[in-house]
Amino acid sequence: MTVGQRIQEHRKKNGLSQEELGQRLLVSRQTVSLWEKDQTLPTVDNLLLLKEIFGISVDELLGEEKKEEKPSLERWEITYRQEALKEMLRRKLWARLLLGILLSVLGVGLLWEGYLFGDRLFAAAVLFAGGALLFHFGSALKRRKYRLQTLPESKLSLALYEEELTIALSRGEGADCVVRSPYGALRQIRRDGSCYVICYEGKEFLIPLSLFEKGEYDPETRLEAFLKKQEAQYGRKKPTGALRISALLLCISTYLGFAVLDFMSGLVLVSKDPYTVLTWTVIGLSLVSAGSVGMGIYLLCKNKKGLHNLIVGAILLYGALRFAFVMPDSIEFYQRFQVDKEEEIADLGIDLPPIEAIFPVYEGGGFVDGVAHFSTQNVQFKVQESIDFESGLPDDPAWMTELPAELLPISVGTMEFDYLSIYNITTGEFNTLPSESGTYQFLRVAYRAGRGVLDRYAVVYEAESSE
Repeated sequence: MTVGQRIQEHRKKNGLSQEELGQRLLVSRQTVSLWEKDQTLPTVDNLLLLKEIFGISVDELLGEEKKEEKPSLERWEITYRQEALKEMLRRKLWARLLLGILLSVLGVGLLWEGYLFGDRLFAAAVLFAGGALLFHFGSALKRRKYRLQTLPESKLSLALYEEELTIALSRGEGADCVVRSPYGALRQIRRDGSCYVICYEGKEFLIPLSLFEKGEYDPETRLEAFLKKQEAQYGRKKPTGALRISALLLCISTYLGFAVLDFMSGLVLVSKDPYTVLTWTVIGLSLVSAGSVGMGIYLLCKNKKGLHNLIVGAILLYGALRFAFVMPDSIEFYQRFQVDKEEEIADLGIDLPPIEAIFPVYEGGGFVDGVAHFSTQNVQFKVQESIDFESGLPDDPAWMTELPAELLPISVGTMEFDYLSIYNITTGEFNTLPSESGTYQFLRVAYRAGRGVLDRYAVVYEAESSE
């Protein structure tokens, strides 16, 4: 006899029509008809109501004969306590929060500045990773709060049989959640802080490690042995020995590679042979990142924890490849900039040592309060020529060791210097106020130990009247 036939039989025994039964169950007559035709089955809630209406057990309604329950091999009763639960639920929440905030801020900064050679896709990936960590932190915090509110009033019962494990989580009277599972189906078991977590059919059950402490229970109980076996068989373990040291060194090297990548982006440009430096930098970073990726894949294949090596290695490898593709254009642009600026400075008519490298600081224009800043460059002069140049500066009237107050109208800003020269590009004069009112262009050179800061600007100057 099918379930539908039993529903029909008991409905008729109780003198109920399909319409009347449906009204008592708060379902339609068609739904009851579909049950009796075995086209659909009642939900668990409807089965419990049918049990009350017909005055029979659910097993009778489903046609299941009562089986003689086999004795369990081991039984456990766990009552959750507030303080013990707080200890169990301690997670690395704040580490996730800080890392999430750091990645989010970094991602926003990269998107805003277009850093890492303008690769906004990478910046978006960093921002997404930070947001995912923050979301994970929020959900974990909510889950922890929910457990602290609900579990202290709960009791967990576990029964181990020859072929299956029964778990019952109850709040008050009756079992709210009952799971009967063969041992082979319980593969999602992990150790989290001071508890084991059994994941099954979307539910999580917490088993405190304190159950297995000496003096309370035999540490070699069947339950602990089963949990350890499942965790060892299906859970990812930390690498040990030389494998762990290798993975750690590769991971540290990868993190150092990010700093090297940032540092070399400037060093490559100013080196005498930038393409050779670029080639060896990319080769070195690629080897380190590929080693980290390979180690991560190997550890994961061996069922060990290696996702961190895989992720950081892949990010560094991506950065190294982007570095290799974008830097040639940057080198070419930088070399053109050096030539253009050297020619521009040479055309101004001021004597300076031969230039080793020029670093742009500011490029702009437009008058503000009578002053227009055109450009600012930091300049590195050639070493030997700088020494010869400095020897003549004390006797050169074009250079000053301090700025006189009367020259403040044609000088802008302040800076540290050993020697200062204000060259009037318009008139070709040094350190002299113009004799007539007008707009004049100036080059201010602050020289110090082989380096200089070159400011090119224009000033709307008003000469004092001779009256």
